Amino acid sequence: MIDFEKHRSDKIEYIYNQNDINLDFQKHTHRSFEISFVYEGVLKCEVEGQIFELKSGQGIMILPGQIHSYKTENYCKSYLCVFSNDWVNEFYKKIKGYHFENPVFSFKDDLVCRVLQDGQSDKFLIKSVLYGICSQVFKHSKMLKTNESDFMLINSLAFYIQDNYRNNISLKDISKDMGYSYCYLSSFFNANFGMGFSCYVNNYRTELAKEYLNQTDKDIAEISLLCGFETVRNFNRIFKSKTGMTPREFRIKRILKATEV
Repeated sequence: MIDFEKHRSDKIEYIYNQNDINLDFQKHTHRSFEISFVYEGVLKCEVEGQIFELKSGQGIMILPGQIHSYKTENYCKSYLCVFSNDWVNEFYKKIKGYHFENPVFSFKDDLVCRVLQDGQSDKFLIKSVLYGICSQVFKHSKMLKTNESDFMLINSLAFYIQDNYRNNISLKDISKDMGYSYCYLSSFFNANFGMGFSCYVNNYRTELAKEYLNQTDKDIAEISLLCGFETVRNFNRIFKSKTGMTPREFRIKRILKATEV
């Protein structure tokens, strides 16, 4: 999941699969659909300020542009799928400008998950599975009109960070570019993302760094640069404040886990 928001792509016939134990992920948004299924345990999902507690046999649909996060308090085994809008184009056109009051759905077995993860599944089978989920949510949940101005501003801020995290970005500069007062934008950001702008950006960069450390052999200095940290020292300080470990310690722990297996 290097550059994790780039995986939330809107390119044609894009689909991404991920299996997790104890999923935790900060508030974010992207241009694609996202569905999460819980196999075991309990997963809390916050969607635009509303918290849904997903239990075994339940899933949730996140619509394009919705800000959401995940948290596991005890234990959870789950599966997550992100897919581009063209897979369910008719559904996307139908719900654009709206959101669901309750986007939770149920599934009886993991056949759906296996179809979506099987690289041999043809696109018609994948579409039938995805449309089946869309149908279930559509039938059992009330559609509500989305606040378009807030929706657009939230996404503008999130996508700005995704596109510019390697640069020295600040909310003051963004407020000038967008024509908002700094105080208003700061308050808006805190209310919708649950933290200040700088904290969010550092969390974003840290998540990227964790993926580089886990999945590549790039050295610490290169990862620091790729993730937008000003210096390696700054990278070490912020990474440790977020994870309790330095980047080097984090990588060593990953290597030790791999050798144990």
